[in-house]
Amino acid sequence: MTWQDGASNGGTAIVDYEIWYDQATDDYVSLVTGLTERHYTVAGLYSGSTYTFKVRARNAVGYGEFSTELSVLAAQKPDIPLAPTTSISDRWDVIIDWTAPYDGGSAILSYTVELRTTDVTVFSIDATNCDGADETILANT
Repeated sequence: MTWQDGASNGGTAIVDYEIWYDQATDDYVSLVTGLTERHYTVAGLYSGSTYTFKVRARNAVGYGEFSTELSVLAAQKPDIPLAPTTSISDRWDVIIDWTAPYDGGSAILSYTVELRTTDVTVFSIDATNCDGADETILANT
Protein backbone atom coordinates (compact mmCIF):
# COMPACT_ATOMS: atom_id res chain seq x y z
CA MET A 1 0.00 0.00 0.00
CA THR A 2 1.10 3.57 -0.57
CA TRP A 3 -0.12 6.90 0.75
CA GLN A 4 0.58 10.62 0.53
CA ASP A 5 1.14 13.14 3.30
CA GLY A 6 -1.83 15.22 4.42
CA ALA A 7 -2.30 18.91 3.67
CA SER A 8 -0.33 19.96 6.77
CA ASN A 9 2.55 18.43 8.72
CA GLY A 10 1.55 20.39 11.84
CA GLY A 11 4.39 22.86 11.52
CA THR A 12 7.24 20.38 11.87
CA ALA A 13 8.67 17.60 9.70
CA ILE A 14 7.05 14.15 9.66
CA VAL A 15 9.18 11.68 11.67
CA ASP A 16 7.45 8.43 10.74
CA TYR A 17 4.16 6.62 10.10
CA GLU A 18 2.07 3.99 11.82
CA ILE A 19 -0.38 1.53 10.20
CA TRP A 20 -3.32 -0.02 12.02
CA TYR A 21 -5.59 -2.73 10.63
CA ASP A 22 -8.80 -4.60 11.31
CA GLN A 23 -9.84 -8.10 10.18
CA ALA A 24 -13.58 -7.31 10.02
CA THR A 25 -13.86 -7.45 13.82
CA ASP A 26 -14.19 -3.68 14.43
CA ASP A 27 -11.10 -4.00 16.61
CA TYR A 28 -8.09 -2.18 15.14
CA VAL A 29 -4.59 -3.25 16.13
CA SER A 30 -1.23 -1.73 15.31
CA LEU A 31 0.36 -3.46 12.34
CA VAL A 32 3.64 -1.56 12.13
CA THR A 33 5.18 1.60 13.58
CA GLY A 34 8.29 3.61 12.76
CA LEU A 35 7.88 3.57 8.98
CA THR A 36 9.91 6.30 7.34
CA GLU A 37 8.72 5.54 3.78
CA ARG A 38 5.19 6.13 2.47
CA HIS A 39 4.65 2.53 1.39
CA TYR A 40 4.35 -0.86 3.02
CA THR A 41 3.81 -4.43 1.84
CA VAL A 42 1.55 -6.50 4.08
CA ALA A 43 2.38 -10.22 4.17
CA GLY A 44 0.58 -13.16 5.72
CA LEU A 45 -2.98 -12.17 4.83
CA TYR A 46 -5.57 -14.94 4.57
CA SER A 47 -7.09 -15.30 1.12
CA GLY A 48 -10.74 -14.38 0.97
CA SER A 49 -10.54 -12.21 4.11
CA THR A 50 -11.29 -8.49 4.12
CA TYR A 51 -8.84 -6.21 5.90
CA THR A 52 -9.23 -2.50 6.66
CA PHE A 53 -6.16 -0.30 7.04
CA LYS A 54 -5.56 3.24 8.25
CA VAL A 55 -2.35 5.25 8.55
CA ARG A 56 -1.28 8.15 10.70
CA ALA A 57 1.82 10.33 10.69
CA ARG A 58 3.95 11.43 13.63
CA ASN A 59 5.94 14.64 13.96
CA ALA A 60 7.94 16.01 16.92
CA VAL A 61 4.70 16.85 18.77
CA GLY A 62 3.06 13.42 18.36
CA TYR A 63 0.67 11.43 16.15
CA GLY A 64 -1.89 13.13 13.94
CA GLU A 65 -5.35 11.85 13.03
CA PHE A 66 -5.78 8.60 11.11
CA SER A 67 -6.25 8.60 7.35
CA THR A 68 -9.45 7.53 5.68
CA GLU A 69 -9.82 3.76 5.94
CA LEU A 70 -8.93 1.47 3.04
CA SER A 71 -10.62 -1.94 2.80
CA VAL A 72 -8.97 -4.74 0.84
CA LEU A 73 -10.19 -8.23 0.02
CA ALA A 74 -7.17 -10.53 -0.03
CA ALA A 75 -7.19 -12.45 -3.31
CA GLN A 76 -8.33 -16.04 -3.39
CA LYS A 77 -8.43 -18.82 -5.97
CA PRO A 78 -10.78 -18.12 -8.86
CA ASP A 79 -14.16 -19.82 -9.07
CA ILE A 80 -14.59 -22.90 -11.25
CA PRO A 81 -15.47 -21.97 -14.83
CA LEU A 82 -18.79 -23.16 -16.21
CA ALA A 83 -18.63 -26.10 -18.62
CA PRO A 84 -17.19 -25.08 -21.99
CA THR A 85 -19.11 -25.09 -25.23
CA THR A 86 -17.72 -26.31 -28.52
CA SER A 87 -18.46 -25.60 -32.16
CA ILE A 88 -16.94 -26.51 -35.50
CA SER A 89 -15.53 -23.79 -37.74
CA ASP A 90 -15.94 -23.74 -41.49
CA ARG A 91 -12.39 -25.17 -41.66
CA TRP A 92 -13.41 -28.12 -39.43
CA ASP A 93 -11.51 -26.80 -36.45
CA VAL A 94 -13.01 -27.28 -33.00
CA ILE A 95 -13.60 -23.99 -31.18
CA ILE A 96 -13.80 -24.26 -27.41
CA ASP A 97 -15.41 -21.36 -25.50
CA TRP A 98 -16.15 -20.71 -21.82
CA THR A 99 -17.13 -17.82 -19.63
CA ALA A 100 -14.40 -16.45 -17.40
CA PRO A 101 -15.23 -17.18 -13.75
CA TYR A 102 -14.97 -14.72 -10.86
CA ASP A 103 -11.25 -14.06 -10.56
CA GLY A 104 -11.07 -14.12 -6.76
CA GLY A 105 -9.85 -10.53 -6.59
CA SER A 106 -6.77 -11.00 -8.75
CA ALA A 107 -6.53 -11.16 -12.54
CA ILE A 108 -6.58 -14.66 -14.03
CA LEU A 109 -3.18 -15.23 -15.58
CA SER A 110 -4.00 -18.25 -17.74
CA TYR A 111 -6.23 -21.28 -18.16
CA THR A 112 -5.31 -24.94 -18.39
CA VAL A 113 -7.29 -26.78 -21.02
CA GLU A 114 -7.32 -30.57 -21.00
CA LEU A 115 -8.60 -32.57 -23.96
CA ARG A 116 -9.72 -36.17 -24.30
CA THR A 117 -10.41 -37.97 -27.54
CA THR A 118 -13.34 -40.37 -27.71
CA ASP A 119 -11.12 -43.47 -27.79
CA VAL A 120 -8.93 -42.53 -24.79
CA THR A 121 -10.03 -42.27 -21.15
CA VAL A 122 -7.20 -40.00 -20.03
CA PHE A 123 -7.29 -36.23 -20.34
CA SER A 124 -4.13 -34.49 -21.57
CA ILE A 125 -3.01 -30.88 -21.83
CA ASP A 126 -2.64 -29.59 -25.38
CA ALA A 127 -0.26 -26.65 -24.98
CA THR A 128 0.40 -26.44 -28.72
CA ASN A 129 -3.12 -25.56 -29.85
CA CYS A 130 -4.57 -24.51 -26.50
CA ASP A 131 -2.31 -21.91 -24.94
CA GLY A 132 -4.89 -20.97 -22.28
CA ALA A 133 -4.36 -17.26 -22.78
CA ASP A 134 -8.07 -16.43 -22.99
CA GLU A 135 -11.57 -17.87 -22.92
CA THR A 136 -11.56 -18.90 -26.60
CA ILE A 137 -9.20 -21.44 -28.08
CA LEU A 138 -8.97 -23.14 -31.41
CA ALA A 139 -7.95 -26.79 -31.43
CA ASN A 140 -6.84 -28.04 -34.84
CA THR A 141 -8.22 -31.50 -35.52
